[in-house]
Order: sequence, then structure tokens, then C-alpha cells
Amino acid sequence: VVLAHPRDLDAWAGDVHSFSGIHAGVFPAWDALPTADTIIDEIGGQRLRVLRQLDGDHPPKVLLATMQALLQPVPDREQLGKQRRRLRVGQEVPLEEVVTWLVSQGFQRMEAVEIPGEFSSRGGILDVFSPDAEAPYRLEFLGDAIESIRQFSPDSQRSLGDLQAVEVTAQLRPRDGEKVVLRGNLTDYLPARSW
Repeated sequence: VVLAHPRDLDAWAGDVHSFSGIHAGVFPAWDALPTADTIIDEIGGQRLRVLRQLDGDHPPKVLLATMQALLQPVPDREQLGKQRRRLRVGQEVPLEEVVTWLVSQGFQRMEAVEIPGEFSSRGGILDVFSPDAEAPYRLEFLGDAIESIRQFSPDSQRSLGDLQAVEVTAQLRPRDGEKVVLRGNLTDYLPARSW
């Protein structure tokens, strides 16, 4: 559903849920396209989350967006694939290699993760908050093998459940004066028989 004004998104989402019981996905628009100075971009994370849902097995049945959001470019599947790193329980990968990848993708190293785009490493534990995730992931390493993965609350540090695999996605953004050209469109991700 393409709406004229961003202020209509919440009302429409509430109406869709009230009348159908369906939780509509919301694809937000950037106020301004991200720049090299953009460190954390909440809107970019929400947009990546919707793309991931649309690319998954259970895309939202109803998706709400403004005309502005629909017209703004997104990474195409190839660009997005280069920004993702899949990690699974039992995988042999040195912790230092994952940390190096996170730094190269613009993740910020912190003492404790609180917001998307941050990671923390201590001993054999890596906490990472992927911009397209609802909550951060905690990966426990035993040597070079990932022993366990779980999602946790950044506020309480309580576990939200064990996972067998995760995909960490970095936001595409300009670096060192380079310009990132997003080549995709939201409609490229819609399921085949979408209206």
C-alpha cells in the first residue's frame, strides 16, 4: 500500500491489524540519503529488515510505504549479498576474522552493544547488533568454532532464544570519499504475485 504521507503509516498499520489481524510491514523513507558521516542509521536498518523479510520464506502479507520510500533506491540482491555474513553453530571461523570483517564494514566496537551497528568482543564471546535485527546476537566461540548463538536483550542481557544460524548485514554507505550507488528498487524484492 503506497501512502502519500509518512504520518499516515501508523494509522494504516493499526487499521490493517484491526480489520484483518495482519501485522503490516512498514518500509520507511530516509529524510536524507545516508552519507559517509552517518554512523548509525535507524531508518537504514528498518529498510534492510524489510528487505530481509521480503527475501525470506514468510514475507509480510501487507507492506506499507510512502511514495518517497518507494522511489528511494535500495541495494540490489548482489550488493546486499556482499554486505552479509552468515554464521552458524559448528562453523570453523576465527573470531579475529569476524571482528576484522565487522570493522571493515563500518561496525563500531563498543564495551557493550546497545544499538544497531555495534559489536563487542571479549574472550571467546562476540556480541553483534546487525542493523536489520530486532535484537543483538551473542556468539560463543570454542577455539575457532562457533559453539552457540543466541539473541539477547541489550537492556537486561537476558537471552531471547537460541539460534542455529544468523546473517549479519552491514549497511551500505560511502567510505573515504567514495560514492555508493544503490542499484535496486523495493519492487525488485516483492513476491511474484504482489499487487
